[in-house]
Amino acid sequence: MARALNSLVNHPIIKEDGLLAVFLTEPSFELWRKNNAITLDEESASKKIDRLEEMTIPSDLEEKVAVVRARLNPLIEQWQRICILAERIIRRREAAASDLARLTNTLRAVVEVNERCWRGDECELSNGVRLGLEQVALHTQRDSEMSEARIQALLNTTLEALKSQRDLYLSTKDLLIRHTRLSVDQVDKLKKRVEITSVKLDGIRAALKEGWQDEADRLTSLIEKDQATIAAQLTRRIFVRACIWHELRVVLHNRENTLLTQTVQSFAHDERIFTESVLRNWASLSEAVESMPYE
Repeated sequence: MARALNSLVNHPIIKEDGLLAVFLTEPSFELWRKNNAITLDEESASKKIDRLEEMTIPSDLEEKVAVVRARLNPLIEQWQRICILAERIIRRREAAASDLARLTNTLRAVVEVNERCWRGDECELSNGVRLGLEQVALHTQRDSEMSEARIQALLNTTLEALKSQRDLYLSTKDLLIRHTRLSVDQVDKLKKRVEITSVKLDGIRAALKEGWQDEADRLTSLIEKDQATIAAQLTRRIFVRACIWHELRVVLHNRENTLLTQTVQSFAHDERIFTESVLRNWASLSEAVESMPYE
């Protein structure tokens, strides 16, 4: 849910929608709806694409959409696999950290049991080994704590980023499905009907039969209505193309690359810092147990 809301408030178009702001700020959206009228008209009816913006739409947009569409299913499949494998790896590290915590407690129990030498006198060998085990327990605890912190970071940042990458392709797939379903218009059908009606009108005007003027006016009105609808639908067609191009160019292209770069760089940096900390911890243990006695 949080990931979906984050996508909405960061979307370059949706974030500007007044209804989204209302949804996020009003304590009762249902009550707000009862007291406010909501227009369900398409954006294409109120928002126009200017000539300069229209010229930025590539002429081969359909070919670009086809290329993206062909890539989506394989990408979704691979990113789903990446998310599953990444979570498995993190969970294994989580289990290992838990085992280290258990090992720490067990080592401390051994130290407690062996607090006094069974011989009953001061024993340098026994005391030295016990102190060494205390150091092992101390360092396994540190490693467990560092691992747990790193695991939480991986779950909250890296894994979520990988899922966001997967969800980006899922959202794009849904977008193109909606585009296929909702971008259909009647322009070609209406143009054909205007041609047929115009032929009828020319025939009526040529025949000049009784009452021809009324029929000519009726057909003229039909032609004008169809032409107005054609103009509106052509404007909508341009608007839809502009929206799809914006989604591909800004939302998909920029995010699929930028977010992945950020994820990889952050992961590599944080993993290096973590590994160096682990190395320092075991180096410290190596020094601490170097003087453990043999006999």
